[in-house]
Amino acid sequence: MWGDTVRKLKVYKPKLHTHLVVWKPPDTGKLKYNTDGASKGNPGPRSYAFCLRDSQGNLVYARTAGMGEITNTEAKLWTIYKAVEFCWERKLREVIF
Repeated sequence: MWGDTVRKLKVYKPKLHTHLVVWKPPDTGKLKYNTDGASKGNPGPRSYAFCLRDSQGNLVYARTAGMGEITNTEAKLWTIYKAVEFCWERKLREVIF
């Protein structure tokens, strides 16, 4: 049994696909925000995070917090809302969302 598994693994050659992902900074004088979230289950306990960076890639601000039990879609929307709220309260209008 073990020998069969080893033989199969020796000939197993899955196709690998790659895709280069590159972060591009915003234009001079603008900020760009990126978001992320994490969860256990759907619905389940969630957390959100976002960060703002300037045209040089410098971190301007970052925030993370828990959100309790909500769905994946609610978590994504809540993250966007919190980032927009942060920018609006600080009169940051040149932001790429």
